[in-house]
Amino acid sequence: MSTKTLLISSVLFGFLLSAAAGLCFAGTSELLEQAKTYGEQGQYEQAEAIYLQIVTGFPDSNDALEAQKQLTLLYITTDSQEQADTAFDGLTAGFSEHDDIAKALYKIAQDGYNRAKKYDKAVQIHQYNVEHFSSDMYAMWSQVGIVHSYIREGKDTAAVDAAIDKLLSVFSEQPTLPKEIWKMANRCDRNERSERALELLRYNVDYYSGDKYALWSQVQIIKSCIPDANDTAAADAAVDKLISVFSAQPTLPKEIWKIANRYDGLERIEKAIELHNYNVDNFPDDQCAMLSQVYIVYTCIYNAKDGNDTATDAAIDKLVSVFSDQPDLPQELYEIVGKFKSRKKLDKAYQYYQYVAEDFSGNDHALMAQQQMVALSLKLGDQAGASAGVEKLLSEFKEDENIAEAVSQVAKTYRNNKKFTEAIEFYKYVLENHPDNLLAIWAQVRIAEIYIELGVDEAIEAAVDKLSTEFSEHPLIGEALYTVAEKFSRAKKHDKSDELHQYNVAQHPEDMYAMRSQAKIIASHIRNFNESAADAAVEKLISVFSGKSTLPQEVYQVANIYKDADQSSRAIRLYQRVAQTWPDDDSAILSQKGIAMINISLENDAAVDAVIGSMIADYNDHPLLPKVVFRIGEQYYYMAFEDPKKCIRVKSEENLSKAKDIWERLITELPPSNPNTAHAYYFSAVCYRRLGEYQKAMECYQKIVSDWPEYQSVRYAKVMIGRCLKKLKN
Repeated sequence: MSTKTLLISSVLFGFLLSAAAGLCFAGTSELLEQAKTYGEQGQYEQAEAIYLQIVTGFPDSNDALEAQKQLTLLYITTDSQEQADTAFDGLTAGFSEHDDIAKALYKIAQDGYNRAKKYDKAVQIHQYNVEHFSSDMYAMWSQVGIVHSYIREGKDTAAVDAAIDKLLSVFSEQPTLPKEIWKMANRCDRNERSERALELLRYNVDYYSGDKYALWSQVQIIKSCIPDANDTAAADAAVDKLISVFSAQPTLPKEIWKIANRYDGLERIEKAIELHNYNVDNFPDDQCAMLSQVYIVYTCIYNAKDGNDTATDAAIDKLVSVFSDQPDLPQELYEIVGKFKSRKKLDKAYQYYQYVAEDFSGNDHALMAQQQMVALSLKLGDQAGASAGVEKLLSEFKEDENIAEAVSQVAKTYRNNKKFTEAIEFYKYVLENHPDNLLAIWAQVRIAEIYIELGVDEAIEAAVDKLSTEFSEHPLIGEALYTVAEKFSRAKKHDKSDELHQYNVAQHPEDMYAMRSQAKIIASHIRNFNESAADAAVEKLISVFSGKSTLPQEVYQVANIYKDADQSSRAIRLYQRVAQTWPDDDSAILSQKGIAMINISLENDAAVDAVIGSMIADYNDHPLLPKVVFRIGEQYYYMAFEDPKKCIRVKSEENLSKAKDIWERLITELPPSNPNTAHAYYFSAVCYRRLGEYQKAMECYQKIVSDWPEYQSVRYAKVMIGRCLKKLKN
């Protein structure tokens, strides 16, 4: 049976009987869902049978209307136009008085014919809807659909305008018309009909001033005026109209705030301040009015001269007095104070931090302000003030959920100020009073680090023991031990560092940081020229941590350590192992690059060529390949100059040629869409020019200019084309 001729055959008679019987036991809603499922699965005959049974079995019902609509859509989907027309006629004849008929017609036009790209039929259905059910919202949407269809089909502007005019006249009483007008204006604007767009926006403003879309229309008008620096009067008049016409709209303060910021972006600061002041004076209960006052404060801070903060203080006083009930005020004040702090006005910053801490004691920013007061006191050399601030922090904010973080920050401040005894006490406070907080383990880490800095061996041992025992089951213990071990290393206590790294590996082999500890052990052996121990440690790294997804990267990094230690043979063996063991990891191709770099340093050009050929063959579609090949060429390029950092005086034309040859392989053998192709052309041009091959250099520069006009050095490429031409003429 063809999908174009869906007809109920005798084969389906039994199905219809069973469906009819099923109606006694299952509601029609369930049957509609079943039919929908059949349709989605491409079982159109079964879906058709259910829809027909509902239409005939339950005439005039809501489900019958839905079934008749779905039947029409099914025939459209299966390109059965004759049946679709018949089903449509049945819909309009049998359900013309139904409340949802206009919605059904709209859906047939949009979800049926438009989706099937039968736009003429869609317009035909929309027009029927408009003519017969003009009082319905869906008929209005049909008229909108007609307009969009005309625009999509490229109809002449007269036809589009006539359809828009009909929308405005026929549906003027529809409550959602302003939204459609606003959207229609945006569509016209996108189609470069800005004048028509403005007409529609003005229509919205003039006829529907109580609607938010009319407000947005006036905002759009303002935006169209503001960019024109030569017609500031038009923009200002449009803003005045916004304020006068829409003064009762609840979202007006937000729009004023946004427009004022737009003026600020155009450096019309006076107009921006005027609008922000209007917001503050007329909408003191609105958050955006508060943000307007915040803008005024920042402007005063920026314009303050010779340390005169009189205007700033007045603006802040107004912010605090007018918007004291705004929940975001503490945050805004806290951020404003940061400006004083960054401008080295520490006394002023302290003053306002104190205000936030005292007047908003239940707010998170009050706690943060109190913490900042302690830091400022220390910076100002006021030890007594810092101590008093800490006392207040621990007494008045001790129940705050963020107190552990605040005390940790205070401890960090004391540590940075070399007041280690106090810092340790504060870290101990976190440990004792908030042992279950995530920061507790880091407090113990910081205590150990401080003792390492001070060189107090007995205290170091006690701190590390406490960390390893009391936090042995903590999910971050591996990272914590690794961190302390690295602190030992930076303090040149390498034996202690190795010992702790080894402990980490032994006790927490499931942890990623234990794997990193093993890599550090290998680095230590390499540093101590203990080759056999390093080799054994490498094997342990690979065996113990074989299940870690980042193991290839760690092994690759170990190979880099061998390379940097001039142990080329071991580095190459480990690079090869990474490439062979984990060929799908990014570290594999990076390892190939490492092998190439070593061979460049060994002047083994044949091996370098072999590596590049292997990479191009094995990793042709790898996103890193172009960059890797470019970097290999770049290594030769830098070696061509006496000073690789300046790249001025050439000492080796041979290395320039080698670099150029590698970049030409990138150009010819790799996909041209990769971003490194442009680099390859550009630096090949540089090589050709330095080698005196000006014609080839000019061709590469021209390729940059024509194919990559946004390239970072395209202007220089244009200059060099002229210089190459001059050289060729000479």
